[in-house]
Amino acid sequence: MCRLVVATSAAIATPVQWTTASGGNGHWYDIARVSGQLWWDDARLAAQGASYLGLPGHLATITSEAEDTFLAGSGLLSGLSTPGPWLGGF
Repeated sequence: MCRLVVATSAAIATPVQWTTASGGNGHWYDIARVSGQLWWDDARLAAQGASYLGLPGHLATITSEAEDTFLAGSGLLSGLSTPGPWLGGF
């Protein structure tokens, strides 16, 4: 599970899959919500241990323009007023 972690009070979106049938990688993406100030290390831990979702995960790492376009159109980020989610990579 690829997680986009944000500090927000917005409702958590339903996970979405970028299917291979649509040209995607088959991965699932969701939002992990964390309250308060959020640093990258906190976001990484939240992505790994978001037990309320029932699945382990990791911070999403967007590796292509197509993946970015999919996520932008997926509705996962709709209604978020934060600067954006924490992503993987370091």
